[in-house]
Amino acid sequence: MEDEFPRRYGILGVPVGNIEVTDPELQVVITDDEIGRPVLTLHHYGKGKCYFLNTWAYPGASDMDEGPGSIMDSAGMIGCIYRTIANQNRGYVYITDDEKAPGEACKYIAFSYFPDAGKICLLNIDFEQEKTFWLHQFALREKITLGPGEFRMIPTVKL
Repeated sequence: MEDEFPRRYGILGVPVGNIEVTDPELQVVITDDEIGRPVLTLHHYGKGKCYFLNTWAYPGASDMDEGPGSIMDSAGMIGCIYRTIANQNRGYVYITDDEKAPGEACKYIAFSYFPDAGKICLLNIDFEQEKTFWLHQFALREKITLGPGEFRMIPTVKL
């Protein structure tokens, strides 16, 4: 996971299933603080990965980070999970703040890649401040600044 581990998310406010881990290859990534039951597991299958989120609640119910060691403005456990999976499975086109990971500026950039049209659409949804970020496409990267509310459509570069 992207956050530094081990770290605690506190006692989860969602019901967690009582599962028995019998596969020695299964990696327990996150456990519940109260009982120690697996909340997120990871299993590798060939070149693929399979995550299992062990809760009876919808994923958004796990967005709180209120336990010991919590982080201000955190997206919580589910935000960490989604961010990690997205960073590990990037497509041909993605954005970052520092050439490595999405950060504060990327929170304000809506982007879409249209492979059939060979276009990338970028929109700064902050109507008060410009945003500078890195656009990665097909192993190339370019620093882009969008003004407040600016929309830009650019052609893709395929190697």
